[in-house]
Amino acid sequence: MKKAISMLICLLLFLSVVTIQVQAEDATYRDTIVFGQSSEQNSFDPAVNSSNNVVLPNVYTSLIAIDENNQLIPGLATEWSVAEDQVTWTFKLREGVKFHSGKAFDADDCVATFTRLMDTSLGLRQSSNYVWIEEVYAEDPLTFVLVSKEPYGAVEGTMSHKSAGIVNAELVESAGTELGTTPETIDGTGPYKVVEINPGDNVKFEAFDDYYGGAPLTKYIEFLLIPDQAARAIAIETGQIDIVTGLAPDDVERMNTDDGDGVEIVMNESNGIHLFQFNVASTNADSAMSKPEVRQAISYAINRDEICEALYSPLGELPARSLLSPSVIGYVDMGVIEQDYDKAKELLAQAGYADGLDISIMTTAIYNKGVEMAEIIVEQLKGAGINATLEVVERAVFIESLEGLTPEEYNEKYGWDMFIMGAGGDIDAHQSTYRVFHTADTGTNENNYGFYSNADVDKLLEDAAANVDPESRVEMYKEAMQILIYDDPIGVTMNQRNNVYGLSENVENFLLNAGNTIDWKVLQIRED
Repeated sequence: MKKAISMLICLLLFLSVVTIQVQAEDATYRDTIVFGQSSEQNSFDPAVNSSNNVVLPNVYTSLIAIDENNQLIPGLATEWSVAEDQVTWTFKLREGVKFHSGKAFDADDCVATFTRLMDTSLGLRQSSNYVWIEEVYAEDPLTFVLVSKEPYGAVEGTMSHKSAGIVNAELVESAGTELGTTPETIDGTGPYKVVEINPGDNVKFEAFDDYYGGAPLTKYIEFLLIPDQAARAIAIETGQIDIVTGLAPDDVERMNTDDGDGVEIVMNESNGIHLFQFNVASTNADSAMSKPEVRQAISYAINRDEICEALYSPLGELPARSLLSPSVIGYVDMGVIEQDYDKAKELLAQAGYADGLDISIMTTAIYNKGVEMAEIIVEQLKGAGINATLEVVERAVFIESLEGLTPEEYNEKYGWDMFIMGAGGDIDAHQSTYRVFHTADTGTNENNYGFYSNADVDKLLEDAAANVDPESRVEMYKEAMQILIYDDPIGVTMNQRNNVYGLSENVENFLLNAGNTIDWKVLQIRED
């Protein structure tokens, strides 16, 4: 029977524990599942890691978890509440939880984890997500209290973030900056523990039998590094690996129509989008990018439907309708800007570029079809009188260009007017917007990659962060999106990304949420 793409409507896929146990009794299962990955985890320290959500939530557990329907559910905290002062949050913790080392989990581990995150002098990548915390303390061994500096609407979303994974307090003190670098310095409460790290090759995980949610169904998980996209496709089709991500759309289309390849394609809507972000501090063409009309013109010159149809239709990806995804708390549908060359030319003329404009664009192949997307954009811009030169860079150059440069340093070394970027990725709009859209306190591009600064956006993001009323927050994010997409564009929104996986047809219980977190503990693979 011809396979169909499984749009992961999780209620259809989510099997009860009872069902899973019955299947386990009726079939024989392998003790190891192998994932094929395009890149390595950049750290196993939750406070430093900036890789995807596939691994860390299965090693560390946060106070609040996110289920397969992208809803907030209890994690290490069984319940939580905020006091009338709107700043004091109390978390009641699970009893009987153990770390992989065997140490009992308690509130002191929460205190150590967040005290470390609050210390900006340590230079931890994720610390900027926690500057709103005033203090933390243990009321008793199973009661953790967090006090924010002011009312903060994203507390629950932040407590579910992978960077909020609780770390063994003893390890925080003994490992120091080495935390998360070796299996001995990785100690979480999740269903799997790291047992072997071979840089440039693989990482091996073993089921944690004392996991508070019950022993996982598969003994071992292995992550195999396969940087080449074509090689990953071959590996899943030949049975070298059991689960793969980062497949090319052409391979997805082929696998989805080939009944005999033994591969099932599964996808769901992610928390992220692609965009081409503007360097508003660019000095090219008399600082053209500093003018909103120029950025608006570029946005009107691009046909997003054409690009999605040409490149992403096998992945089911459509034009993004916001800088946030529909699964994100705070999302509002902002529509799609339709291509309008007359409007683009009119805006260029208003900005003083009636005779056209020369710009530079950077892209990289680390984003799926990122090069091809940029090539189409270059051609589309010609219709508005915009001549774009394209530079394709390797991953290392792309990462280096975002490492805390000042506008002067960035323009001297790179000078691109536009560059490809991913946006979103978190469950709450605050985490997906504040760091990257708010004026950077440091004046560098460590988080605000294009040096964007708009006082109205800053105020809206600040007010939304300090507001605990969900409806009011949504209205503030709607106003911010109007400015960021239409009035004073930060970039050109492109496609709403989907999480796309290839699975061996023997894989069972593959549960995936919009944040790209897979529930390893119920994952199984049948023997052939």
